[in-house]
Amino acid sequence: MKRAFAVAVLFSMVAFCLSAMASEGTTSITVRKAIDVAGKQLAAGEYKVRWTGTDDNLQVTFTAGKKEVATAKAKLGQNDKPAPYAAVVTDNAKLKEILMGNKKTSIVFTD
Repeated sequence: MKRAFAVAVLFSMVAFCLSAMASEGTTSITVRKAIDVAGKQLAAGEYKVRWTGTDDNLQVTFTAGKKEVATAKAKLGQNDKPAPYAAVVTDNAKLKEILMGNKKTSIVFTD
């Protein structure tokens, strides 16, 4: 009986750890100037961003209206302080990071 209980506890702990590593979510961003996302050009406009995967291996999808316009690989970032507002971080017009408003979490692009 004790052995069965120990096995059940072990499986519960493994399941909890695996679910903690999984990540998914959505946000909306505004792109003010055209940017490059994993080799695709995103024009200025509004986009829905959806991510799925594990914290260090996310698949991020950008949708304009009902049309998927780009996908990219990313990881979940943790910042010391919450971002005061949502922001798109670029370097030479290439998307580097999406900061989540009022959250310590960000999406950091690896492509």
